[in-house]
Amino acid sequence: MIWLMACLMSVVMMGSAWGGPPSEVVGQAYARDGDDLVIDGKRIRLHGIDAFERNQICIKDGTVWPCGMEAWRNLQELVAGQQVRCVLAQANETRGRPVMRCYTGVLELNAEMVRLGLAVDCVRQNYCAPR
Repeated sequence: MIWLMACLMSVVMMGSAWGGPPSEVVGQAYARDGDDLVIDGKRIRLHGIDAFERNQICIKDGTVWPCGMEAWRNLQELVAGQQVRCVLAQANETRGRPVMRCYTGVLELNAEMVRLGLAVDCVRQNYCAPR
């Protein structure tokens, strides 16, 4: 009986070790593209947005524009040297990545990428491609 209680307590103490993505990740981050971060080796998908792909080229006012590189660079500048805190936003992962809302201080990175025009707000739109 004591052995059974010890096993049950171990499972309770381990919590999310078996139960899916972490509820929060904090640390130094770098951008993989405009909607994907890495913190302490963990890839994180930004919730509710779809940014230009890193190698994507766009046309703006008749001019070719490296929109994917600009999205990546801007997200990288937002996180560079900052403590980034990401909070789980949905239970299911996307391509093995937890889907999270991420912040530097009070600035929500997800919303900032939309505000900058470098991502589409998928929370309010229904045309974002599933990932």
